[in-house]
Amino acid sequence: MALELVTGYHGKNHVTAEQWADFNRGLFGDACILPVGNKMQVEIQTANQLTVKDGTGVFDGRQVYIGYGESENIAIESGTQAMLRHDIVVIKYTKDEMSGVESVAFDVVTGTPAASEPADPVYQDMDIRTGVFVSQKPFCRVRLNGVAIEAVDMLVTVKQRSLDASAYVENKILYIV
Repeated sequence: MALELVTGYHGKNHVTAEQWADFNRGLFGDACILPVGNKMQVEIQTANQLTVKDGTGVFDGRQVYIGYGESENIAIESGTQAMLRHDIVVIKYTKDEMSGVESVAFDVVTGTPAASEPADPVYQDMDIRTGVFVSQKPFCRVRLNGVAIEAVDMLVTVKQRSLDASAYVENKILYIV
């Protein structure tokens, strides 16, 4: 069957993760953080640790989530004295080839130290919709200066609510929801 009524009643559970992911991707694009909670804000804790606060993100339609008031710590490999380095924190998507079970976790792709102008490391940002078993979705860049984390650059933008998505017109009166 080519055309299917996804959000209609069929008398059984039938909506798939792929269908929901395609819907999300159509609404939110390839990658974004939703304006929920602390918006997955990243804080530097120590020279070797970041904390990601609560929020919701969408990557290739797959929704990722850190619950309200929760956070996740990410370990960063120690830097090198007098050297610069860029690491990329990714959201690593995996799909078990046998069971089809999907999962995500933060992972760090460590860059190469350089005396000046360090390059971002290479990561595998594959389109999940194509059926890949592993993909690394860029989340943030960690800039190290010597042994300390100097700064964090977010690589995913926070999606702003648009007026057209939260307003409707009834009898020529605009209502904002």
